[in-house]
Amino acid sequence: MKKMLAALLSLLLLLSALPFPALADVVTIDTETATYEEITAACELLKAARIARLKENFAQTHEVQPLDGITFRGVPWGSTRADAEAIVGPAVSSTPMITVRRSTVNSDGIGVRTIYKNWTIAGYPAYTAEFNYVYPVVDGEMLRDDNLAILYLGEYQFWDLGDVSAVMEDLTTKLSGLYGTYAITNGGRRTWTDTQGNSIELSYAGSRVYLLYISAQAEADLGAAKAVLAAERAEQEELLRIQNQNNTDGL
Repeated sequence: MKKMLAALLSLLLLLSALPFPALADVVTIDTETATYEEITAACELLKAARIARLKENFAQTHEVQPLDGITFRGVPWGSTRADAEAIVGPAVSSTPMITVRRSTVNSDGIGVRTIYKNWTIAGYPAYTAEFNYVYPVVDGEMLRDDNLAILYLGEYQFWDLGDVSAVMEDLTTKLSGLYGTYAITNGGRRTWTDTQGNSIELSYAGSRVYLLYISAQAEADLGAAKAVLAAERAEQEELLRIQNQNNTDGL
């Protein structure tokens, strides 16, 4: 009971410190007579109110990275999905499985990937063009809102190519003309990097060519979301242990 009371008081203090008007709803609870479930419900109500305020503040104050160097479709890195789609238009579909590197996805629900079709890139029809967004972390909370998720990676995929080597060389020449000399990294990928650390990776597998645009902040933004998720899972496991201290079913 003392642990739950401490958590409740911590939430109240944190909410009172936020730069927003007072809550419309008043949470009243008698810690001497309240059940565990009632205290849990009060904590969840306060947490939901706090997250709503954090989302509101983030939407009003979030700043994107400068629009220079390497970008994806001219969208500033760190743009929210809502702001990015105001520039490039709405996607045809989306999925919670976000790309973290070529052919590797994260399916833990820490972001959203949006997919576009029928785009032509440097003269080649792309099988897909994809924007990858990760949920922002503010004051230790991951803001799970698809419209507020921030851009960290973009990708073009070209499938069923007849002459992969020719396409690779053509795209290499064009990218070098725009971004300068490339380096060979990560298993043969041709990589261009700007002065801010944003990069482009060109590679192939079989009859497919992959072109990834990656924010300099991608690793940090993904890492922050993964850390919050790990903390949430640990907290849930601790609550389950408390609730099942005397449960020996199946042992």
